[in-house]
Amino acid sequence: MPIEYLYGQGKTKRILRDIIQAHLPPEVLTHKKQGFSVPLREWFRGELREQLKEAVNSPVYRASGLFDPAYVHKLHRLHTTEALDLSWQMWQLLIFARWHEQPNPT
Repeated sequence: MPIEYLYGQGKTKRILRDIIQAHLPPEVLTHKKQGFSVPLREWFRGELREQLKEAVNSPVYRASGLFDPAYVHKLHRLHTTEALDLSWQMWQLLIFARWHEQPNPT
């Protein structure tokens, strides 16, 4: 695909913008990107509560040599007692545990 179809007038996705231009109002086409948040705090207090507890108690933290398991437990306790909102840190710990539990993580 020629580069001019991808970039044009300083904007990416030129071909897509040209196609949808007739179907969307200008304010949608010129709106700046914006992110969105994930309700981690609510998830960890609800449907992911048990998964997080299992992950925190997983032996992967000790086995990896990257974490102090006592500190991981302390963070979890602070989070679950609502002393601190450590949702982002809990998410990272959960993802690390799940990744490490996979056969042949790379």
